[in-house]
Amino acid sequence: GENSLIRYLVGREPVLLDRDSLRAAMEQKIGAGIREFAVLMDEGGGLLAAETALALKREHPGLRLTCLMRWEEQAADWPEPLRDRWFDAFAACDEELLVESRRSTDNLKRCIDCLRERSSDWVVFCEPSAEGEETAP
Repeated sequence: GENSLIRYLVGREPVLLDRDSLRAAMEQKIGAGIREFAVLMDEGGGLLAAETALALKREHPGLRLTCLMRWEEQAADWPEPLRDRWFDAFAACDEELLVESRRSTDNLKRCIDCLRERSSDWVVFCEPSAEGEETAP
């Protein structure tokens, strides 16, 4: 979409990691007219971005959050508290997108392609991936 903000994993070096820095970057985009956040949901930065967007929605009426699920059962093996936070974010978002029904070797690329199609503006940050995945914009 024209007014989307996305988060995805790029490289291995952290650009923005803490909640305050992420919130400040998202608030800056809201100030510039961004009204939709699309987040690739993972157990790290994606979940943090979704929770931050949901907090901002309470302060900025009309803000929308789309959460992308990489594959069904993505969070099945996560610790229960983390899994609960992930499902809570999906329950509170405005739109859910399932990218693939099963995990595949090119799933992350498909997710990034999906985000690219929906977005005109980016806040990119990352954290080390437990799966060792890396990709470039």
